[in-house]
Amino acid sequence: KPQAKPVQQVKEEPPKSIDLVVAAYDAPLDWIDTQLKKLPGARLFLYCKGDSQDPRCIRLDNVGTEEYAFFVHLLRHYRDLADITIFTKDNMIDTGYYSPTALDSLNSITNPLMNVDIRNQFHGFHARSWYPVTEKFDVFKYHASSSDGKVKELCRPSVSPYGLWYKRFINPDDTNYTRMSCVTASMHGIFAVSRDRVQRVPRSRFVDLLSEVEYCRGHNAFTAGHYMERSWGPLFSDECHHDEAWANLKMGSKGLVEFNKRFAQVSKE
Repeated sequence: KPQAKPVQQVKEEPPKSIDLVVAAYDAPLDWIDTQLKKLPGARLFLYCKGDSQDPRCIRLDNVGTEEYAFFVHLLRHYRDLADITIFTKDNMIDTGYYSPTALDSLNSITNPLMNVDIRNQFHGFHARSWYPVTEKFDVFKYHASSSDGKVKELCRPSVSPYGLWYKRFINPDDTNYTRMSCVTASMHGIFAVSRDRVQRVPRSRFVDLLSEVEYCRGHNAFTAGHYMERSWGPLFSDECHHDEAWANLKMGSKGLVEFNKRFAQVSKE
């Protein structure tokens, strides 16, 4: 009597590793634990520039905005990044200024990653809500979104306008801005990126970008921060969002959605 062959068990693929990188200043941080519960095994890197007493804080000088913490993390962990790194700022409160909110943007990343299959298929770059950006973009003053609505003079970058800065720091080979025009700009400075996408960018470029943030040390409002917010997509993404971006701009200008005022000048000619 032939013996039955043993049933071969299919070995489940372990979930990809995830790091959650939070750039914190003075906003409540109670949302962090909720996000971590969605992502079993995720490591938290909480970079604090304010007075937070959270014991998980990794202290940083109060330089720049969220991009300072992001560059510090990328440089410290360039060779030992998680499979997926989620970058976000701390302020998740809906002030009525953004649509979608920062929390909407973060949830659009973390909710799908609760599914192990989706988590293991993640590759590349993901962000929420794309808008067009041109090489002529520039900003000299910033209208604060807080209740005081103060107008701040911005510390100017080493190179301007955005197009020259982009070619100096983000993509020197994009001479005709073809990639910038295709990928476009995401909002909030909230995104997820795979390790290979980060590591295909030379580490020296992150060194240069951190130096550009340090260039305005002592100024918490600076133009290069606005430039960088528009540059994460072109830096890491290979997907074209051109049609989506212009549709979002058109909808916003018609009042069909609450348009993000910080992006009101991105298509400035």
